[in-house]
Amino acid sequence: MTGVPIREISADTHYAKSDYKGDAKILIHGTSNAGLRGCEKRCKKRRSSIEPIIGHLKSGHRLCRNFLRGVTGDILNAIGAAAGFNMRKILRKL
Repeated sequence: MTGVPIREISADTHYAKSDYKGDAKILIHGTSNAGLRGCEKRCKKRRSSIEPIIGHLKSGHRLCRNFLRGVTGDILNAIGAAAGFNMRKILRKL
């Protein structure tokens, strides 16, 4: 969509069986870290830290249901859910 080639793909274990044919390196989560460089290990750890937040956004901030149409609607839905999540964090601190 953006015209920028993908260098790395971060995917779950079930994606390993897909028929992807491209130049991007696929990082499969749930597998061992043997043979990975340091930056790839950090990416896997970072995704593990973000997944609970994504689950919380889906369950508590209506990210699971999208009533907006198209790619722009997908983007606006994610931005709105993230804004609501951040607002709740700010209100909790106040």
